[in-house]
Amino acid sequence: MDALILDFDGTLVEPFTARSLAGARAAVARLGCDMPVAILTNQGGPAYRLAGSLRHPSPGQVASNLDRGLRAVGLPPARVARLAVATWPGNAWQGRPAEAHFGAALAEAQIQAALVQLGWAQARVSGSSDWRKPQPGALVWLALQLGVSPVDITLVGDRDTDRSCASGAGCRFQWADDWHAGRQP
Repeated sequence: MDALILDFDGTLVEPFTARSLAGARAAVARLGCDMPVAILTNQGGPAYRLAGSLRHPSPGQVASNLDRGLRAVGLPPARVARLAVATWPGNAWQGRPAEAHFGAALAEAQIQAALVQLGWAQARVSGSSDWRKPQPGALVWLALQLGVSPVDITLVGDRDTDRSCASGAGCRFQWADDWHAGRQP
């Protein structure tokens, strides 16, 4: 394995929080310093919020959770080669494509600006639907940015969408629980 790409919610932190999962910090500590690490996460909530659903996080809350959560597990900006965030809201606006594109684009710009302010200059946020897992678009982009063939990447995740994303990009996949426990992919 030449590079490791980690999902965020459910792999490193409790979903929708910045609280690290049991075993995540120890798993990060086992990584060699020369192992390129990237983060791949779906964060469609802000697009829903911009459409009027106040139960979803704001773009600033998402950026803050990413920053605090990654630092909590031992992955500060200097240790993460790339951070890819998909803001496409999924099926929330089925039949209203103009609103979906507007919400995703606005969330994209606001999260990107907030992450840069927090020191995550290597972040790329996209409102494109092909970036949202299970689509492999963001994973392919990360492989290109890391200069690594997808066959040399392992994606660690906790959901079938993560596994499907890895398969679609031609990467290996490992379940988060196995990674936390130190089992090899």
